[in-house]
Amino acid sequence: MKLFFPIQQATILIPTNNNEDKHLFVLLTNPSGPEQKILLVGISSARAGCDPSCFLFPGDHPFIRHKSFAYYARARITPQEKIISGVDQGLFKPKEIMPAGSMARIVNGLFESPYSTPACKDFYTAASS
Repeated sequence: MKLFFPIQQATILIPTNNNEDKHLFVLLTNPSGPEQKILLVGISSARAGCDPSCFLFPGDHPFIRHKSFAYYARARITPQEKIISGVDQGLFKPKEIMPAGSMARIVNGLFESPYSTPACKDFYTAASS
């Protein structure tokens, strides 16, 4: 079993909708605050009308095999223990660290996207200071 640490730049596959499909999520922050929460954003396949604030391409991360985008409209702030528990139970699957250049683009997109909530932006700013 691999050790998993929920730190900024870590990525995990999380089940969506039918629990069979899994999407890549990027941890945008280290655990922060008294409840040790983390800001995550999902990566989804690009399609017409998707948020153009941050596109990702093959080579940006080993899991990304076609044009994708950071889905800021569904970014979430999650307790660290929920992420660790999901990994421990085998529900979430750790993947490779998001490379620094790709990570910088994702963070910049968080602040450029009209779909990012003020709560997510504020959490990122507070967690990063």
